[in-house]
Amino acid sequence: LRVVDVLLGDVWLLGGQSNMQHPFRTYPLLKDQTAKINHPEIRLLSINPTQPKVPQNANSTRNPSSLVEPSFKNAWQAACPPYLDEFSPVGYYFGAALKRELKVPIGLVLSAVGGTQIERWLPAADMAKTKPSALFAGTSSDLYEKMIAPLQGFAWRGVAWYQGESNANDPLSYGRLLEALITGWRRELTMDGRPFIIVQIAPYLGSPGQIKPESWAWLREQQSQVATKVKDAGLIVTLDLGEADDIHPQNKEPVGERMAQWALKDAGRKVQASSPHLLRQEIKGSQICLTFSETAGGLKAQRVAMNRKRNLPLGSDPEAAVAPADQLVGFQICGIDGVYHPAEGRIQGDQVFLKSSAVPKPTAARYAWGNFPLGNLFGGSGLPAGPFRTDSFPPPDFGLPVDGLPAPEKPPGRELTLQKESALENPYGPKTMIAGRAAETILHTEKPDSKWTGRYGYATLPGELSAVRVPVILSVIYHDDFPDLVKVRYDSSDETVNPNTPNSGAFKELGSFRKTGSGGWKLAEFRINDGRFARHCNGADIRIESTQDRNLIINGLYLRRVQNTQNH
Repeated sequence: LRVVDVLLGDVWLLGGQSNMQHPFRTYPLLKDQTAKINHPEIRLLSINPTQPKVPQNANSTRNPSSLVEPSFKNAWQAACPPYLDEFSPVGYYFGAALKRELKVPIGLVLSAVGGTQIERWLPAADMAKTKPSALFAGTSSDLYEKMIAPLQGFAWRGVAWYQGESNANDPLSYGRLLEALITGWRRELTMDGRPFIIVQIAPYLGSPGQIKPESWAWLREQQSQVATKVKDAGLIVTLDLGEADDIHPQNKEPVGERMAQWALKDAGRKVQASSPHLLRQEIKGSQICLTFSETAGGLKAQRVAMNRKRNLPLGSDPEAAVAPADQLVGFQICGIDGVYHPAEGRIQGDQVFLKSSAVPKPTAARYAWGNFPLGNLFGGSGLPAGPFRTDSFPPPDFGLPVDGLPAPEKPPGRELTLQKESALENPYGPKTMIAGRAAETILHTEKPDSKWTGRYGYATLPGELSAVRVPVILSVIYHDDFPDLVKVRYDSSDETVNPNTPNSGAFKELGSFRKTGSGGWKLAEFRINDGRFARHCNGADIRIESTQDRNLIINGLYLRRVQNTQNH
């Protein structure tokens, strides 16, 4: 047997969801760049999510050569077209920077799937120890088993992980899940002491009602806390690299370069890999003084421009969100009332001084706190500071369901009538008995020309309840045999969801639930704090939305007032 073209170098695992997975060819501004790239000493391996080679014995050691197949999927190829066209830009730019600095061959193993939650990437043993998000209570470890477990046997140099967008509606659970994933991967892939690079999710505004206010800010905080807490973990801040209307921002080269700085630091190079990090806050009269570490010689304001329109060259959007280089942007302070106001900022070495005429006695500060924040605080090396807060205020109620519980005979509250799409036929009849309960069905259709991929049911509050402004609880009893995610939306008075049309009401997402696999009746409950209930949801107040063209069977909808602050 004669073996040729063998390289010896560093091998990195690239994991996560679409911002790690999507290839060059999917980015309009990047797809033409691969034609001029030819790096034979950077090798690419893209794991096929549909045909992985899962080991027979979970404890056995795998030979990486067993993954070789006569195609790009599951086979090593050089970093050049056409293979590079199908590879991750973030991953390639990361590898290219390492190759340039270390002068050794670099192997990049891409094992990522767009639109996936972190739960699916946890080893089963770690999933069993970690309470999953309420949104994904029935989630399995399928992606770990298919796409990570077969990779045992490599001499891993480390991991780069870019994921979080699909968990952002339940941000407060993300930290413990990410910590469990790091622990599980290090154990199973024999990489204790190796760096684990965490890419913080980039700014994104989305369409009105698509994501919950502040939810991405709270998830970024969870990512930052894990990077601080876990040994040999590093955080890559992308606060300056987002796009308002594109969850897949195209400026990927700086992300890869910043990832490489962490890897180079681990390799013993004297590089500035960390973004400015808040050390402490001091109240000085009417000002707040913030002191930072990792400033690389001092802080500075730097121009930031993030496009609002898609597929435009960077900085060419006339409507871009812009922070100038001569003024600090993104800081807020509050007083004892907890109400935040924009603050003026002044840099002095490693410190920032904040003040606001609206807050004569400040108590706390926040920076770049939002889903699509604009901030321009940088260190001397050009790395941006990440978002942070100095308050200890409780997080908002993200409207998460309390599901997976046996459904009661009848929840408390007023029963609402479910109105279905009248154009579709109900295969169960107007109303029937399923598993001992009377069932209404949000319908499906087999019409091949239908342009809709989901099915909807609506509920309208009775007239005497339509002016309710106090917090209420919505209860949904559903049959646990639908195929995928179910979302709940409502008529909200939150004008930030629909800022361009004041007083028009808003079609706001309240929460969602997935099947747990029980096949029985289950209960999901949601708290509504800002209901308008003026029938702005397509002429109704509540919408139950099946995201696939399949049946969703409902036993009842109920609404009740919140009796006390502990009631959820």
